[in-house]
Amino acid sequence: MKKSFLLLLLVFCLGTGTAIAQFTTLLTFDGLNGSEGIFSTLTLSGNTLYGVTYLGGGKDSGTMFSIDTDGTGYNDLHDFTSNGTFPVSILPVGNLLYGTTEYGGTNDSGCIFSIHRDGSGYKDLFNFTGPNGSAPLNLVLSGSTLYGTTFAGGVLHVGCVFSIDTNGTGYLDMHDFVPATGAHSYFKLALLGNILYGTASVGGANDSGCIFSIHTDGSKYKDIFDFNGTNGKQPIGSVIISGSSLFGATTEGGLLHLGCIYSIDTNGTGYLDMHDFIGANGATSASTLTLSGNTLFGMCEIGGAKDSGCIYSINTDGGGYKDLYDFNHKGYSPVANSLIISGENMYGIAPLGGAHGDGVIFSFKDITLPVDEVKANQGAISVYPNPSNGIFTIAFGYAELASASQTIEVYNMLGEKVYSNFQIANSSNFQIDLSSNPNGIYLYRVSANSGELIGEGKLIIQK
Repeated sequence: MKKSFLLLLLVFCLGTGTAIAQFTTLLTFDGLNGSEGIFSTLTLSGNTLYGVTYLGGGKDSGTMFSIDTDGTGYNDLHDFTSNGTFPVSILPVGNLLYGTTEYGGTNDSGCIFSIHRDGSGYKDLFNFTGPNGSAPLNLVLSGSTLYGTTFAGGVLHVGCVFSIDTNGTGYLDMHDFVPATGAHSYFKLALLGNILYGTASVGGANDSGCIFSIHTDGSKYKDIFDFNGTNGKQPIGSVIISGSSLFGATTEGGLLHLGCIYSIDTNGTGYLDMHDFIGANGATSASTLTLSGNTLFGMCEIGGAKDSGCIYSINTDGGGYKDLYDFNHKGYSPVANSLIISGENMYGIAPLGGAHGDGVIFSFKDITLPVDEVKANQGAISVYPNPSNGIFTIAFGYAELASASQTIEVYNMLGEKVYSNFQIANSSNFQIDLSSNPNGIYLYRVSANSGELIGEGKLIIQK
């Protein structure tokens, strides 16, 4: 019987229909190998994920690690100490990894470092002083030049835009932020030709943050759009570029002041508030969006079914918003790291939750599966809602079925029976509770007392 159910399940999986979530924990942080931190960051090179955790490690000042995309081959590449503490970014370039730390270094204002991919040869390339920037964030590469922003430091202590050669020479403070045109920039810049685009979390005309552009030689800084609260407020994640459009998200503002997703032309015109978060489907999106085809993917820090954040998608035209996955105790509150897409898989870090409460590295996949049920007698059985959170109603389509007694059985993907109940006659529907079972696909069978199969099909639990 188990074998026949597995074969039926395989047949179901060959169809088309709705998508269900597969969330897999690749690594659980335990403090020593890394720990919670809003700036934990992940990047992909080939089949290897490289990342940093803001806290944890031998000195509780952050770690750098590598891990294969299947969750094997974990390596603690470096535990940060006084020559750079609390790392916030990592960027693979050739056989090296470049990154930044928010603190540490000679002046405890952060530094830019390089290290070999095997964890050897750590080098503090540049130390910030405060006046030339403090608390550097993510880096972007063009040729042999790294570009980035600092959250603090500069002339007015609200950050700057900088460039530096990959060998650590030629540092240039390209622009010191001024609150009137943007202040306190988070995360990496986006590069198009010789123009860099970024966001400032505060400042601008309405002190609600702005989008800016600057040429790679440091000239022509321009505040191209000012948020006003109604159309979004406090953009923290980076913008991404597709064609002549920029896409991003805000942590506040919008219809319910829970943030929004936006698009704008690279020249600063055509701003569109594409989606306002409402809490139940996500709130406070601080991660950088990721683009695949015509679909944008991102994460919210809070909101969703468990108020623990979610993964979402939206079309580049502003339609088709979907809450794809709601985070829970397995890992939650994703903030800083970009969601990485590789083929059908997504990868990321949830900095809280997991077995030790220190966060997890995860992979995520949407699997498209059929919703239409396979029935022995068409119209005899209907199930709703399906997918559901585990509470299903089975309704009988014919009066003669409702007036007979039936046995209802449910099996998991391994062919193991997880539910069985004898249904008393004279009822047109029957509710079953599978909410204690994990997310996934289940097969149900409804049989008459005579043993005749009345109907069978698929149940999807998606909490």
